[in-house]
Amino acid sequence: MNAALAVDALIVGAGPAGLTAALRLAQFGYRTAVVERNAAPRGNVGESLTPGIGNIVGLLDANDALARVPRRAGLAARVAWTSRDAVFHAGGNAIVDRAAFDGALFDLARERGVRCFASAQVAVLERDGEHWRAVVQTGAAHERIVAHTVFDAGGRPPAGRDGVVATAPPLVALWLDYDGALAPAETRIEALTDAWLWGSPLPDGRYRAMALCDPDTPRHAQARSREMWLRTTFAASGLMTALATAPAVTALNGCAAGACLVRDAWQPGRVRLGDAAFALDPLSASGVEKAMRFSLQAVTAFHTSMRHPERAALARTFYDARRVESIARHGRWARDYYAQAWPAREHAFWQAQAAPFAWPDAEAPPADEREPVPDAALAPTDVDAALRAKITLARESRLVELPCVVDDVVELRAALDHPALARPLAWLSGVELAPLLAGIADAANLAQLIERWSQRMPRREAARIAGWLLQKGIVHAG
Repeated sequence: MNAALAVDALIVGAGPAGLTAALRLAQFGYRTAVVERNAAPRGNVGESLTPGIGNIVGLLDANDALARVPRRAGLAARVAWTSRDAVFHAGGNAIVDRAAFDGALFDLARERGVRCFASAQVAVLERDGEHWRAVVQTGAAHERIVAHTVFDAGGRPPAGRDGVVATAPPLVALWLDYDGALAPAETRIEALTDAWLWGSPLPDGRYRAMALCDPDTPRHAQARSREMWLRTTFAASGLMTALATAPAVTALNGCAAGACLVRDAWQPGRVRLGDAAFALDPLSASGVEKAMRFSLQAVTAFHTSMRHPERAALARTFYDARRVESIARHGRWARDYYAQAWPAREHAFWQAQAAPFAWPDAEAPPADEREPVPDAALAPTDVDAALRAKITLARESRLVELPCVVDDVVELRAALDHPALARPLAWLSGVELAPLLAGIADAANLAQLIERWSQRMPRREAARIAGWLLQKGIVHAG
């Protein structure tokens, strides 16, 4: 019998979350294996890439590998949201071939030494002391693996499974794909009374048209099938009417789309990534970016616990905080955006989506869920006077300890907290705030304070930070 393959990380699932983790782990030098149940990455409902994904791809040094992935970039958007009348917007997101995108990352991981298994499944997974023993089955072949940590990137668990908690009202996505020649070469988004619609050209020439609604809506409609309901909904729209009777090139597809989290996503030796950890409302079309970014944060936490075992609890705190923070921040944005839709004043679907949602006690959001105090308006005369005035910290300003990433590991740093901030800040534009605030007490005035700060950074940056502190009410002049 062959010896077991020893790895530091066994990743189950080769979507963007799992492959981002694999590539980052490889950069840190960890022995890594990825198991994907499909022969090749499949297309996915998450086709949209937001601009913020660029810095993630750059960090992974994956620009060249992804340059050949088919995409539709710069698509204009026609949006009927705050009223029934559509508004034209310049393009921002890129629509990609997700199978090709995931495939390029998979191939890149293999090139960088990650052991990649396709058409495979984890047939056995057992905890053995501080390690996991797994058997990966590929056809008739079996490979034994001993892993320190298992990363679950296998996708969203079924609704109702223990530990899966909704963080917003339920939502389902139903869609059909059409010949792109039958639809406009632009993204279209429209609010209707009991659903919202999204449609966009795909890189392979198809056009995807989707409705998102309460799962009960198609079931209760007087329609013989969910496809008939979807086509009836298109017929009632202003932007997708032509698709109501057009022939589709695929069968109806659907999936759960509501926001949720999974409890205890970080357990000893087992870490959840992507939709296996949490899912966001699709309204912002940023799910792929958020999944990849969270994988980077999860790997940072893992790397910290491996390099500094004494910081294991801190690493988990960082992981949990970033996860809940992402859910809370995006949830607040989504509720506000749902509330802006023209049907929100009268229709139950929109009112439910816009209403605050009760969080499970064990997963309560951190301070970033609070609404920050509006900035104070500063006239030029206020700035001139402040330069000559004594500067003091506001009574509400305080320093708190915050898990931060420093040189690729998590450590505690002093962070500024104040009601005007959505969450405590340790750095502002790459400048650590606590050392700057420490010099306020013995500075004669703001001008002297800026002069001292200019020894650490360009004078313009020092003046900008001072102005920001004044505007936020974090410091007072006089």
